[in-house]
Amino acid sequence: WHGVGGRPADAWFLDGFAPSLNPELWAPALARLLMARSHAGTTLATFSVARAVRDALGAAGFELDKVPGPPGKREMLRGRAPAEAKPRAGYARASAITIAGAGLAGATVARACAERGLQVRVLDPDGPAAGASGNRHAVLHPRLPLDDGPRSIFLLAAEAYTRAWLGRGPWRSTFTTRPVLQYPELRRPERLAKLRSRFGELDAHLHWHDTPACLEWPRGGHADLPALVTTLLDHEAIEIERCTLPALPRAGSEGSTVVLAAGPATDGLLDGSLGLGRMRGQLTRLRTAAPADLPVLTGRGHAVALADG
Repeated sequence: WHGVGGRPADAWFLDGFAPSLNPELWAPALARLLMARSHAGTTLATFSVARAVRDALGAAGFELDKVPGPPGKREMLRGRAPAEAKPRAGYARASAITIAGAGLAGATVARACAERGLQVRVLDPDGPAAGASGNRHAVLHPRLPLDDGPRSIFLLAAEAYTRAWLGRGPWRSTFTTRPVLQYPELRRPERLAKLRSRFGELDAHLHWHDTPACLEWPRGGHADLPALVTTLLDHEAIEIERCTLPALPRAGSEGSTVVLAAGPATDGLLDGSLGLGRMRGQLTRLRTAAPADLPVLTGRGHAVALADG
């Protein structure tokens, strides 16, 4: 109830148990406690639109609206703490940010910060997309795990978010939507069958083929990685500066937040304390007569048919 580190909560989701069956979950005292743990920007949502719920939350000071619900639910309740609620406390908002590294990671962070009103300096000795992010193409597909941890849900959600994000910004022209076919790896041929057993209920998002055995992601694709990075960094609030690596640790002036996104070079900025290394990769370009709309093939590596043959 005290939030993270004693800070107020940014959002409340109240499960929609019927007040008539669980009245103690909707007690006015609980609504007052939620308001006490909120700030002026806090929001809330619940599937319940019962009068008792609205009365308790309204009396506590929340501003409420009934809005259309998801499929199967006609209405739901949305609310917010009033503007005169206590200001958001405990978060030091930076006015400027310095990012070491102009690859995909650094460019993505830079764009997100710039769109939130921050002034951003991106520092890289070789300029944008000079390292691994200079690879001509990157394939979008989730790498699903077989363990029982939370990674499966996270990776599926991340893939869905990335696909939506790629389609709504000025960088959407850098991404080509195309089915991705994942084949068994020679060193672990049984892994694909295990994935089918574990994730078979995701048939709306992936398809299984028996001949030959492969997993298909219908909404995958590949991005022109250098073009994506360049487009992300094309923002009036982003300044790109080339500098040598020894200057990077001193790049953040007082009051500035520093993000290290320099790949394996990050280790040198932290005196080698992370123990990062490099993994070798290889790209081979072949001239073929294959049509450019072939699916992307993936397994231990990738095969992508390019528009220029």
